[in-house]
Amino acid sequence: MPSETLVLEGHIIDSLVLPKVLDEIVEHAAEYEVLDLRLGLRHDDASFARVRVTTASDDDLGALIERL
Repeated sequence: MPSETLVLEGHIIDSLVLPKVLDEIVEHAAEYEVLDLRLGLRHDDASFARVRVTTASDDDLGALIERL
């Protein structure tokens, strides 16, 4: 099954970027695995996530990555 690793950086929690990305993955019948998640300790600190996305086909993966 084709997969790709996404890297998200910045205020991905308080801006709801991470939850929106995960919702989009699930809505497109794909799977995800959070490989690394580092949350900022203070409000000004950035967060970091690495998420592996897996789909049934290369075409599905390409379309999903383009959408994200």
